[in-house]
Amino acid sequence: MKRMRGAYPNVVIELKRTPIDASDVKAESDAEKALQQIKDRDYCHGMTGETLLYGISFRNKAPTIVYERIHL
Repeated sequence: MKRMRGAYPNVVIELKRTPIDASDVKAESDAEKALQQIKDRDYCHGMTGETLLYGISFRNKAPTIVYERIHL
């Protein structure tokens, strides 16, 4: 893949939905699973340079976010 503009980092985001009645621990676990899914399914294939990976889990309207910065 080729960058569209300048030296900005690539960004890869995976979203999950956590049931409203679940705990904060479950929301964080779902966000971690989203981040792991990015890696397992190789969503960064072909990207080069700095890349930000975000796993986001929404419980109702409240997001739980985990991220990782990698250099490809």
